[in-house]
Order: sequence, then C-alpha cells, then structure tokens
Amino acid sequence: MMNNNSPRTIIIGVICLVKSTRGARVLMIQPIYAKSHDNFHTAVARSLLSAGHYVTFITPFPESIKHSNYTAINCGDPTDVSGFTNKMSMGEALQMWSDSTASLRFGLEELQTLCPLVIQLDEVQKILKSQTKLFDVVILETIFDLHECFLPIADKFDIPVIGAVVPRSWLSTEWMMGNPSNPALYPLGEATYSYPMTFLQRLDNFWNLLIDFAFHNYYIYPQMKEFYKKFFGNDNFSDRIKMSLVFLNNLPVLTPRPIVPTIINVGGLQIQPAKPLPENLKTFIDGAEHGVILFSIGSYLQSYNMPSEMLASLRKTFAQIPQRVIWKAEKRIEGLSENVLVSKWLPQRDILAHKNIVAFISHCGIAGMYEGLYNGVPMVLMPIVGDQIANAELLQQLGVGPKIDITNLTKEKLLNALNDVINGTKYRQRTTEISELIKDQPMSPRESVVYWTEYVIRHNGANHLQSPGAEMPLYQYLLLDILLYCLHLSAITNGARILGIFPIPGRSHFACNEAVMRSLYNAGHHITFVSPFSKDISLKNYTVIDTKEDTLLHIGNMSLNDFKNANILLVTHMSTKGEVKYCYNVLGTQEIQRLLNSKEKLFYVMFVEITLMTECFLPLAEKLNIPVIGVVTFGSWKLGDAAVGNPLNRAVVPDLMIDTSDEMSFIERLQNLWYSLFFDFYYNYFVSSFLNEIYQKFYAPEWVNKKKVSLVFMNNHLSLSARAAVPNAIDFGGKYSIP
Repeated sequence: MMNNNSPRTIIIGVICLVKSTRGARVLMIQPIYAKSHDNFHTAVARSLLSAGHYVTFITPFPESIKHSNYTAINCGDPTDVSGFTNKMSMGEALQMWSDSTASLRFGLEELQTLCPLVIQLDEVQKILKSQTKLFDVVILETIFDLHECFLPIADKFDIPVIGAVVPRSWLSTEWMMGNPSNPALYPLGEATYSYPMTFLQRLDNFWNLLIDFAFHNYYIYPQMKEFYKKFFGNDNFSDRIKMSLVFLNNLPVLTPRPIVPTIINVGGLQIQPAKPLPENLKTFIDGAEHGVILFSIGSYLQSYNMPSEMLASLRKTFAQIPQRVIWKAEKRIEGLSENVLVSKWLPQRDILAHKNIVAFISHCGIAGMYEGLYNGVPMVLMPIVGDQIANAELLQQLGVGPKIDITNLTKEKLLNALNDVINGTKYRQRTTEISELIKDQPMSPRESVVYWTEYVIRHNGANHLQSPGAEMPLYQYLLLDILLYCLHLSAITNGARILGIFPIPGRSHFACNEAVMRSLYNAGHHITFVSPFSKDISLKNYTVIDTKEDTLLHIGNMSLNDFKNANILLVTHMSTKGEVKYCYNVLGTQEIQRLLNSKEKLFYVMFVEITLMTECFLPLAEKLNIPVIGVVTFGSWKLGDAAVGNPLNRAVVPDLMIDTSDEMSFIERLQNLWYSLFFDFYYNYFVSSFLNEIYQKFYAPEWVNKKKVSLVFMNNHLSLSARAAVPNAIDFGGKYSIP
C-alpha cells in the first residue's frame, strides 16, 4: 500500500490547494425577468463555479444556483418592475411585437426601469462605496444596452468587462466590438427572416440598421449620460470603459459568418448531460408505445392566455393522435384528452434527450431550439414574438421541421405537420446530422467560457484582441466618408471618356445621336463622336472624327417616292450595301486604326447606333475591353430588341418596315411574321457574310465576334407604343427635344 506522505500525494494536494485559492472573483449582472436570459447567464456562472471561481450574481432569480462559491443579490420582485409581457394575453403580445420598433421600445422600458433599480440596491451601493478591489472581472447582459448602466462599476475597480448576449445576434453589441455587420449578407438584430435574403428583405435589413443606429445614438445614449450624471456624478459617457469580449449565444455551424476575435460563440451553453427524469415523467414517457411529443411556448407567454380558438385546435389535435403529449403550462387546462400530461415546470433538456421523444412543438426560443437540435429531435415550428420568428425561419431553412403560423392554427394544419415530422424521415435525418455537427467542437461552450474569462483576467482586458472597428464611428466603419470623397472627386475631376460611333448621314439620325452625346457631355464626360457632321460641333472635350458626308442616302439614286413605294426586300438589301460602305469608311480612318492598335484603355464605354451593320464595330469594343450601349433612333426596332433579348411577339409588335398599326388584322399579322422570318434569314446569311469580310480585313482572320450590347436606348415612348421590355431596353423618346 502506498504511503499517505508519498511525493505523488503531496503534489496532488498542492495542485488542489493552488486551484482552490486561485479562483477569480466574478461579478455578474443580469436583471431581466426572463428564464431564457437567466438560463444562459446561469450557465455562464455554473461554468465558472465548476472551474473554482467565485461568482456574485445580481439577478431576479437568486435561487437558480446552490454553490459554496456563489452569492446571489436579488433584484427585487420582478413582477413589479419588469417582465410585463407575462401579464399580456398572447393576442396582445402578438399585436405589440408586430411593430418593427417593438424591440426598441421594450428595451427602452427595461433600461429605464432596471438600471435605477439595480444601482439603488443596498448591496450594489456597498460595492460602489467599497475602497477594496472586490472583483477581478464583471460579466454583463448587453441586450437593450443594459451593460451601459453598469460600466462605472468596472471603471471603479479598473477591471475588464465581458458581455453576454442571449439572442444569436445583437446589432449594437456587434457594433461595439467592431464586428462586420453587412446588411446585404446577414440578418441583423431581430430580423424576422433568415438568409439568403430577397431584395425587399435586404432593404428592410438596411433600414433597421439605420433605425437601430439612430435610436441608440440619439435616444439611448443621451439618456445614459443623464443616468451617469444622476447616479455617478458625471456625464462623460464617451469615456466609458470598453468591452473586452462578448459571449454570443450562437452556433456557427448554423449561421457561419465572420467574427472578430473578441466575440466568442458559445451557443448551447446551457446544455448538460441528461439527468434521470422524475418518476412520473419517466413512467409517462417510457410507457408511450407510439412516442411522446413535447409542447412548450416558453416562459414569456402563458398557455392559458391563448385565444380560445387556438386552445380548441390544440385539444382536438392531441385527442386525435396516438402519441402522448407533454404540455408545459402554468395552469390546468380543461378538456384535455388522457394522452396529455400538463406540468408547470419541466426538465426540458432531460426530456428531449429521451429516446421516446418523436417531435417537439416549439415556439423557437433560443434555449429550446438548441436543446432540440442537440438531441436530434425534429420540430414543428410555431414562433410567436421577437427572435423566435427569425429562429423559426432559420430552422425551416435548415430542414429541421415545418413552420405553422400560430395566429392561423387549425387542427388540420397541426395534424399534417406532426404527420410529416413523426412519420417521415427527412426531418429526423436532418436534425440528426445537425446534432452531430453541434457536438463536434474542439472546445465545449463551457470550456470556452472558462478559458476566455481567465484569458481576459490574465491579460488585463486583452486589449490586443480588439478590432480597430470597435473604436471607429459608424460613418468611418461603413466607409461613408470615403464614398462622399469619391463622389466629390468624381465631380471635380475628368469625366469618363466615351466613344460614340454614328456614321449614318441622316439629319434625323444625327439629331438623336448627338442629343445622347450632348447629355453625357453636359454631365462632365469627355466625348469622341464619329459622325459625318463634324462642322456642326465645336466644344472643349468634345472630339469629332469626320467620316465625310460623301453621300446623304445609302439607297442609290432612288427618289423619296421611289423609296416609299419600293419593295421592302429591295430596301433592306440596298440599306445593307450602303451601311457596309460606312463600316469600311469608319474602320479605315486613321483615328480608328490608332484605337485598334493601342494598348491603352482610351475609353470606358462605346455608344453605337443599332443598324443592319452595327456588329462591324463590336470587335472594336472587345479589343478595347469596354461595354457597348446601343441607340435606336427610329422607335423600337427588331435589331435593338434582339441586341438585349427584348420579347418580340409578332402578333402584337409590328415591324417598322410594315405599314400597320399596333392593332393588326389577320393579314397584317401574317405580313408581319413573313417579313420577320425573311429578315432573320437575310441577316443570318447575307449580313453575316458581309460582317465576316469586314472582320477579316480590319480585325483578324477567323474573327468571331463575342461582344454583346449591354443596354439599348430606344427613341420610343410608351404612350405611343405600350409593350413589354427587358430592364436594359430604355425608352427615351422625346427626351432629346430642346425647348
């Protein structure tokens, strides 16, 4: 037998002695009367107590922990000061939280009530008046900015501050830590949707960000200054102590996103190994041949306050299913079937760990959500208020279970949802997969709480981990000052260099195209205009490349009357031959040749008139690596439509070459279709052959044009020709008319 005084015994004794005497003194403050908040903070306290630390906890639930190193300071009777939601009916709560600012108003009431209440407690006043350093670190609830009230306590003892956030995300806390909060990617605060977000959701997300910022900076913070002045003798709110880090009740396997080093994910912190169930519950669950359903709407709202129609739907549903049901309810509910067990208190974590639990009807509170996922229990999602709605959206997206609108609950809807969850396989399989992901972590949430609390104490606040964003004003963090500077810079420096190729020698064409270029010129851009009417323009930063007005019409010697009465096939062919000449004429100029051989980016965009031979100029844009914008000078034309994929239903869209109105007869529709088919054939076989010859001469052998037109301006007005259009087909008819 080993001697009791052996070296090993002595070493173990010394280690135990060191551990028992090195415990840090931790002050925790969580005054909100809500079990979900208490459960999370209590789990933080238990983690620290189990590591040998001493915890003093200011809480409305002083009896939550029994431990020799634990001291509780009771906030007082919470029903007199907070938790007003508990006194509401469910209908009143739903109506209140339907307002997007409900969370802010609720938080303000909590702030105005709880801050003075806690500070004026006798025990807290003794702490503030003490000349001894009583604590090594303080851990504060940060939701609703409650932590701001108690930062002077940390300042008095010159100790670091750790925040603890019960929801998965809290916007003002993330700002405080300098965490990236991109409203385009991540639903912020208590957004009632998950990602990926639609345009309207992103717009709403951004709007809520602005509201939250304005509310905190222009309403909450001034009130805090008054609070500081009243209770601490100064209002220097800007010099308040900063958070060292924050414990965030989030699981990154569910919502992966970037975080700064000072935000520690500890989602599921309250989950512990399952304990034996009380005998009555164990007997009830073990004897359930078809399994057991757990039903809970949390502690904030009471089941007996449900509308009568909702209660009736639940009664009928539970009476019709073979499973047993455990219902968390604060009072006895009349008229329930024998398969339903009602209890005011339930060991929810332990129940969900039982193998006979087949479904969890949940209001999607954060604690129940994590407990259900951890144990792989599929859910029926019935969110009510607050972050529950966003949690339900996330769970539905993850494939954990179907969602039901509790305000429209019916027996049929609930039966269908339960049938899918219990008798199907996809929901249970998915929750099992998520359960495995949650459990596969290098460090448990409890270990993380202990490690990082001790880390902050060891390194005097761990300022080296702080993100520079934590010290930045929001306008700097969002680069708004840089954006304004760039906008200002763009207004005082050179505009974009724009190339416009408009070689058609027609005055009506020139008037339209020049008006487009003049609009851009007036906006400060530099214009290079390829035109046969160079003498008409003489402006600074407006360069004209003269293509020579060698012919006014590209239809040979035909008179206007001949042109009007000519066969449209002949007109199409004559027009094509004329435009081929323009391609050779423009591409052969010295200026365009220099562009083709240049290695520099001389232009940012190219405008070109949409004609039969427009494509002869597109390789130029491809070589310059710039986008192309087309201009149709005579209304809506099929080549302009084709350039951007605009719908061309020949039953309703007449071709400009066909003499008809928008309301076509059978014969006119037949003619319209016939010409459209002819034109497609002509373009693909004749125009394409002309283009290939031009490509080989001016660009490269075997050149294949890949450049597309990005956008088309059409000299059309919807009041004259109402028709469908894609977003990049822009009507501007009449816009170039100058008074």
